[in-house]
Amino acid sequence: MAKQTLPPFFVGTAQFLTFYKMHGRYFVRMKSSLTAERVQKDPCFTATMWQAAIMAHASKIGSAAYAAIPAFCREYKHYRQLTGKANQLLKKGLHDDEIVMRLTEYFIVPLKRAAIKEARRERIKKKRKRTVKPDYLRKLRRLKMVEWGIGPGNASTVPAEAVDNLLRMLFEKVPARASPPVMA
Repeated sequence: MAKQTLPPFFVGTAQFLTFYKMHGRYFVRMKSSLTAERVQKDPCFTATMWQAAIMAHASKIGSAAYAAIPAFCREYKHYRQLTGKANQLLKKGLHDDEIVMRLTEYFIVPLKRAAIKEARRERIKKKRKRTVKPDYLRKLRRLKMVEWGIGPGNASTVPAEAVDNLLRMLFEKVPARASPPVMA
């Protein structure tokens, strides 16, 4: 694989060389003697064609299983996983129906469960509207305790009264400071 460094850059085959672009860079290689007809009909490529036939069958099975995944959680990587697993199971000699059942059991059902959990979390998140409380209330969490009747203090119907009650409780418990000694 030689790099093509000087212009003109082009893609294609000229005489015995094939020019191509890969990852934004231009390369050149010797022209291949293989053709599609030779690969399909030559006996030395029988194993390759057998693998291709299995992969084609696995692709159809994977596609059928992929269609069972809910549309909102479909990703191409799931299709590749399903097709790869179907390919392995076909090589083990399992029947199509058994393969689809296994793919559904091991891939699709857990995906659906995860999608349902995620949707449930999102719904709960939307329902939950938290109001931001001042730092002194977040740290001490006294307002909730007073409102629920857990801690000392009077429960109130108006939030402003609850804050006033909380502040009154806090300041009543703080001991008075002694005046600092005067240096002479």
